[in-house]
Amino acid sequence: MESEPFIPVGVEELEQLAMKLKEDLPLSSYVYNMMLHHARKYADKVDFFILKNSPDSHIVLWKNKDNQMALGIHCLEKEVSLLEESLKNTKEIDFKKSLCIFHAPDFFVNLLMDLGKEALGTDMTKDSSDDFIFDENQQLPPLMCPAGFAVKSLGKAGLEIMHSNWRYKVCVPLEEALQVAKNTAALGIYADANLKVEYEVNIANIPMAKDDEIPKSWICATLHGTVGMLMTDENYRGRGFAKLLSQVCAKMMHDKGYFVHTCVERDMPDVKRLYENLPGWSINRQVTWIWQGCDDNAKKE
Repeated sequence: MESEPFIPVGVEELEQLAMKLKEDLPLSSYVYNMMLHHARKYADKVDFFILKNSPDSHIVLWKNKDNQMALGIHCLEKEVSLLEESLKNTKEIDFKKSLCIFHAPDFFVNLLMDLGKEALGTDMTKDSSDDFIFDENQQLPPLMCPAGFAVKSLGKAGLEIMHSNWRYKVCVPLEEALQVAKNTAALGIYADANLKVEYEVNIANIPMAKDDEIPKSWICATLHGTVGMLMTDENYRGRGFAKLLSQVCAKMMHDKGYFVHTCVERDMPDVKRLYENLPGWSINRQVTWIWQGCDDNAKKE
C-alpha cells in the first residue's frame, strides 16, 4: 500500500475550503453546509480530509470523529479515477467494518459498491433518496401565519420534543443536534390566542418561545446540512404548518449563507408531495446511502 493519500483539514481552513467547493453547488451541498457548521463552531462532530498530493482536487472526505458510522465523499465526475486510487490506498475508510456512506451521487455509487464487495465478499446495502433544492431567487408568496398561532424559534421543550420524535435520534445525540439547530434555524408553530388575525412572518424578527412552550409543528437545520426533522402534531395536521415552516427555515438558512436543500426518503411520500408542490423547491437529483453492519435506524438524515 502506498502512503496515506488523505490529510486532515484544520478548522481554521474549513471556510476557505467551503468557498472552493461553493463553485460545485448543488453537487457539493452536503459537505459545503457541514463545513460552514464546523468553521463557525456550531458543530464538532466530524473530521474533513483532502488529498495530500492533489491540492487542486475537489475531492473531500468527511467522517465521524470516533467511528465511520457516518461518512461522505465529495468528488467531481471527472475525478472518479483519482478517487478510486485514493480509496484503494487509504486507511481512513475500512470497508470490512461497519459503515454508512451518506449522499453518494450516481457517478461513483458503483465504485463504492465494488470496493465494499471486494473487501466483504458480499454486496453492501444501498437505498436512494430525493434531494430537493430551494431557489432563493424565485418570487414567493408572503409567508402568512394563521390566526391563533405564532412562528417562534424553539425553546428548550420544543428542541427536546423535536429531537425525541426524530427517527434518527440515535445517530446524533441531543446536544450535538441542538447546537447546530439553535445557531442556524430551529422553528416551531405555537398556539397563541392573542393573535386574532393572520400575520406575515418577519424572518428578521422571529420571537423566541418560552422554555416550557410546546410547539404544534417543528423544523430545523440538521448537522448534515439539510432542512430536516419536519413534523406536525397529528392533531394539527392539514393546516399548512409544514409548508410555512419549510419556507421560513429555507429563508433563514439562505440568509446565513447556507445552500438550502432537503433530503426526502422513499418511505415519506407525503413529504415528497409537499416539496414537489412548494413554491421555490424542485428535485435536484437522487442521492444514495450505502451501508453495512448497521441497522436502518442508525443511518441517514
